[in-house]
Amino acid sequence: QTGSAAAGNGATQPVVTRDGRFVYVSNTTSGNVSAFSFSAADGSLTFIENESVISAVRGVVNSAGTILAVPDNIASTTLYTFAIQANGSLVSAGTLAFGTNGSNQAPAFAPASDIVYFPLPVLGVLSMTAVSTTASPSQLAQISSIGGLAHPVVDPTGRFVFVPSSGTNQLATFTVLSSGQVTPLQTLPATGATTVSIASYLQF
Repeated sequence: QTGSAAAGNGATQPVVTRDGRFVYVSNTTSGNVSAFSFSAADGSLTFIENESVISAVRGVVNSAGTILAVPDNIASTTLYTFAIQANGSLVSAGTLAFGTNGSNQAPAFAPASDIVYFPLPVLGVLSMTAVSTTASPSQLAQISSIGGLAHPVVDPTGRFVFVPSSGTNQLATFTVLSSGQVTPLQTLPATGATTVSIASYLQF
C-alpha cells in the first residue's frame, strides 16, 4: 500500500483517466464525486475537490479524458456530466433526467465518439446519449431490449457492446455503427448475469 486519501461516504467505483493522471470516486451516501490527482512516481493520491451528484453511482470517463459522466440512483435517474480540466478539477457540463424510477447501473462510452450507452433496466432499453464539454447531454435514441439491463461493456475492438440482464438471465449484444450509435445484434442465454468480462468475440 502506497497510502490513502479520504473520499466521501459510500465511496464506490473509482475511475481513472486513460493517461493515469486523475482518479474520480463516486460517493453514493454523501452525494458527490471526489477528484484526485495520481502520482505515478510514488502511487500517491492528492485530493482536488468534491462535486455534487445526488446519490452518485458508477462514473465513466471518455477515451480522451475530457468528460466524466456520472448517473445517480434517485427516483428519476439523472446523468451528470463534467468537463475535466487540465488540473483534474471538474466543471459541470449539464444534466439529463431519464425518469426511470432510479438506476444504479454503470454507463459506458462509445469507443470513438462521446456517446454514452446507459442501461435503463425498468424500461428495458439502452439509451444513447451525446455528451460534450460545452453543452448539456442530449439523448439521441433509446433501443428496446430486455428488462433488467445492467452494466454495458464495449469489446476491445470497439465493434460490439454487451449488456447483461439480471432480470431475465440473458445477454443482449449490439453492433457499434460508424456514428457511435448501436443496433441490436442478438440476445443470448446467460444465467444470473450482472457483469461481463470480454475475452474474445467474433462475428461471422
